[in-house]
Amino acid sequence: MTTAVGDQEVILKDLVKTGSKTIFGGEHHLGEVKGHEEFRQAVPIRDYEQFTGYIDQIKGGEAQCIMAGEAHLSCQEPPALPAG
Repeated sequence: MTTAVGDQEVILKDLVKTGSKTIFGGEHHLGEVKGHEEFRQAVPIRDYEQFTGYIDQIKGGEAQCIMAGEAHLSCQEPPALPAG
């Protein structure tokens, strides 16, 4: 990695490679994405509501939905703090 553009291309390729192993990545054919323009065409900009199906899958226990690895939900109630 020697330039900002080159660095960004390497990072994008790594993220796309990892993301291609997810449900989201499969649905968007990330395994076929070779660069920035192909990524833009494969993954449209969307709002939160358009991700609710994926979020529901994560809540249901799906680990490889939109990110590779185990999902850690932050929407659960935190443990109660001790009184004092």
